[in-house]
Amino acid sequence: MTHQHNAQIEPKFAFLIPSDKVSTDLMLTKTLMELRLDAEVSAHYEFQKVLGQGAFCMVFQALDKALKEIIAVKVYKRKMIDDEDFNDLNKEASLLESMDHQSIVKFKSLREIKDRIFLGMEQIKHGTLSDLIEAKRTKKESFSYYEASTIMKSILEAVDYLHKRDIVHRDLKPDNILMDDPCDVSKLKIADFGLSARKMLKGFDASNGRYGTAIFMGPECLLKSVYSKSVDVFACGIIMHMLLTGGKHPLHGVENESF
Repeated sequence: MTHQHNAQIEPKFAFLIPSDKVSTDLMLTKTLMELRLDAEVSAHYEFQKVLGQGAFCMVFQALDKALKEIIAVKVYKRKMIDDEDFNDLNKEASLLESMDHQSIVKFKSLREIKDRIFLGMEQIKHGTLSDLIEAKRTKKESFSYYEASTIMKSILEAVDYLHKRDIVHRDLKPDNILMDDPCDVSKLKIADFGLSARKMLKGFDASNGRYGTAIFMGPECLLKSVYSKSVDVFACGIIMHMLLTGGKHPLHGVENESF
């Protein structure tokens, strides 16, 4: 087995890294080595390198030995997530497993090994829509109308697929849209279904529970009232505005943005 000794963070995942980068890199490298040396984990995966870190998990590139495929694996410490987070994780896996669409990230596997939970999914290697918007803004470039309409077509087709199955994503934003091909903006994948919901008989109730990012939420969610699939359409409208205005939010000033 060949191992990489330098667990360098992939540049495209830099937005996931806390400010204390040195200690974070050491922690990620230590975890990577632990996973490689664990015989029970190694029976299922060959961990190769660090991709980044989220709020509750670390993300690695690994070979899934059963699938014989390189995938992205979110690794969670079971003791670090409460029952609500655990339910969100299982819900995300269940929703992803039930879906098959070219613009939705594909589920690969979910395993609990010892004190860790491993959520495997299709690896998308070219960053996020947020990265692409920021790169354009840094270069003082704009999306052409063709590029913007192509991106929105792919997003809306995926959202339509979800809504026809009574699924509301609830956290659509550029950070949760992954770019699958740097040369083709139509090749994108919607990800992060941990906050998604299936419709109940009386509609979606926002009076309790957790939702996505405030500046992309529909007014119904902010008011904690009954809402509909239109909250995703609201988020799509904000994304479209950002594509056409160099990343500017239509309702929040640039100084208040935190994409």
